[in-house]
Amino acid sequence: MLGPHVIGSLSDHFGRLERWQPRLILVLDPSPDQIRELRQRCPNTFVIGRVYRPDDDVERRIRANPQQAAQWAHEAIVERFAPEVNAWQVEN
Repeated sequence: MLGPHVIGSLSDHFGRLERWQPRLILVLDPSPDQIRELRQRCPNTFVIGRVYRPDDDVERRIRANPQQAAQWAHEAIVERFAPEVNAWQVEN
């Protein structure tokens, strides 16, 4: 990882992130409102949103039916979607 990894609320870190202007940040289960504010404060940062699901759950779903697992992952991302996020992850 080349930048901060934020678990929980971004609001506690906005001032520091604005000063640092990281090239990359990963945010676990991001709030769309907080992501919008992050983008305003750090316009050039590459933002990765990670939707947390237990690894064993992800693996079990992929092995059982890859197409259904992809749909499940898509729906998990859409629940938290923010267009200011550059890339999304569902598993490590």
